Amino acid sequence: MDVERANKQITCLTFRLGDELFGLNTKNVVQISEMRTIRKVPGSAEYITGKIHWNAKQIIVLDTRKRLGLSGESATPYSSIIIIKANNREPEEKYFGMIVDMVEEIVDIRSFNIHPVPSSGIRFRSGFIANIAQWKESYIMMLDTEQLITNNQKDKYKSQINQLAFINN
Repeated sequence: MDVERANKQITCLTFRLGDELFGLNTKNVVQISEMRTIRKVPGSAEYITGKIHWNAKQIIVLDTRKRLGLSGESATPYSSIIIIKANNREPEEKYFGMIVDMVEEIVDIRSFNIHPVPSSGIRFRSGFIANIAQWKESYIMMLDTEQLITNNQKDKYKSQINQLAFINN
C-alpha cells in the first residue's frame, strides 16, 4: 500500500436520515443551524422546502430526504439545517441548506477506508453519493454536495434551483 495514500484523510461531518448514516466533507460545511421558520417558494420542486434568512442572504433549503428519494418525516425534534457552501470553483460564494434528522459527529477518515459507490444495492438515489467510507463498525455514505444542487438528470427544476438557491434579497 502506498504510504502517502495511507496517511491521507478527510474530515467529515456525519448525520442521520432515518437509520442511514451520511457524511459531508467539512470543507463544504459552513454552519449547523437549528430548525427555523422556512418560507415556502411557490412552484418549487417537491424537494425544495423553501428559503431561510441566513447571514443577510436568502438561501434555499433542501429536504434532503426527498432529494435522496427516502421516505419519512422531513423534520424531527432533533433536525438541523446544515449550511453548505456550493461550488467552490466559482468566485462568488453561494450557499444552500440541507435538512437532516440528526447531526452526529465530526470524524477523520483515512483514504484507504473510502470506497467507490457500488453499482447496485443502494436504496436511494445513488447519483448523489460520492463514495462510501468505512468508519468503525459503520459505513458512511459521503454526499456530493454539488450534485445535490445541480445533478438533476433532466430535472425540469434545474434552472429553478440555480436561480432560487442563491437569491440574495
